[in-house]
Amino acid sequence: MPDEDRVGNFAYGRYLSCVALIYAVVGLVALRRRPRVALVVALTVALAGWVAAYAGERLRTARWIAFDFPEVVFLTGDGHGLGLVAATCVAVVLLGVLRFTLGWGLLLVNVVALAVIGAPSGGRGASFEVPRGGVAVESGVSWQVRSYLATRVYWTELVQWRRGEAVPCEVETVVTEAGVPGPVGWGWGGVGVGVRVWRCGWGCGGDGW
Repeated sequence: MPDEDRVGNFAYGRYLSCVALIYAVVGLVALRRRPRVALVVALTVALAGWVAAYAGERLRTARWIAFDFPEVVFLTGDGHGLGLVAATCVAVVLLGVLRFTLGWGLLLVNVVALAVIGAPSGGRGASFEVPRGGVAVESGVSWQVRSYLATRVYWTELVQWRRGEAVPCEVETVVTEAGVPGPVGWGWGGVGVGVRVWRCGWGCGGDGW
């Protein structure tokens, strides 16, 4: 894929997720036919070597975004970087286990993976609580924080707010970048990594705050 300074473009086909189900079916058929493990292991190691040779230092210096690699993070237990050797070794061992215990083994792996990957997590760049009520996000807040909020503020839609604009009447919390002041008259309600959380100090009248 194009070099966008992102690890996921070198080692993970995230844009091919639409055909992941087809890959899964092909893999299940191959496991059912009990492939030659030595051949599959050799191919897996060769592909890992090709990725390492192609991307080189960029696997460590390019941007790492954990949600590009949910399966790999599950295999390695490392959400802070691509452990290519660890991921390859675990995948090879898992392949050998599933070759002999396809039914119950596959079910167990999927249940555990679902629990681990789907578990709530603070994620990178955000770890703060948002009180119930309307929530607005300042336009300069990073997409990582917006993603964090979108999965945790489930009781209302996020509203976009720009400095100098009036805050919608239903909003009780405003999230801004760390260096951006909150709306006039609002109190500081907390801090996250790179952001501040502001809370309103008054009720909402007919003409706004």
